[in-house]
Amino acid sequence: MIEQSQKRNVASVPKNSGELITREEYDYRMREIAKCKRDIEYFADHYYKLINLDTGLTQMKMYGVQRGLLRHFADNNRAIVCSARQMGKCVRGNMKIKIRDKVTGEISEIGIGEFYEKVLN
Repeated sequence: MIEQSQKRNVASVPKNSGELITREEYDYRMREIAKCKRDIEYFADHYYKLINLDTGLTQMKMYGVQRGLLRHFADNNRAIVCSARQMGKCVRGNMKIKIRDKVTGEISEIGIGEFYEKVLN
């Protein structure tokens, strides 16, 4: 006979923990679910996580364009975004980048806005 743990991928589907919670905790969780359902930005601000190779699991911080897109997706059931990765949607002028001088090999760190100005002039 096959055991219950063999019928499903135990690593990805946790078993019921049988956790007992108080009525106050239950009410809090229900209010939190309702908030998340009403406001996609609240949900994203509190529950979106990223895995950073340096720091591990971190809270995602959205930029203005990301918030606008998220709100648009929530408000419209049909949306198309034609955008490539790394096109500057999340870039601010003071974001630091490392550059290397091809001639001297010197590596320096400057703001991407400052770099943009140097390239234009």
